[in-house]
Amino acid sequence: MISCKDVASALASDHVELLPWRRRLELRLHLMMCKLCSQLAREIRQMHAAARQVGHLHEPDGALEERILRNLPRGPASGGPPR
Repeated sequence: MISCKDVASALASDHVELLPWRRRLELRLHLMMCKLCSQLAREIRQMHAAARQVGHLHEPDGALEERILRNLPRGPASGGPPR
């Protein structure tokens, strides 16, 4: 039978679907029996969902980038990159 440590490692990798079918079955059975691992699986799914949502945020516009570049120190005397 698969151990809690193995389950945690498999869940954290987010590649469960790539495991051989027998290992996936062991994982599912373990999650059905182990309260702590099933809780961990829920938490990891929530974190992955949140990370996917953050990935859908828009990139900053060019005006923001220009304001940041304008406010950077100029030249080697100020310790900043030369412009």
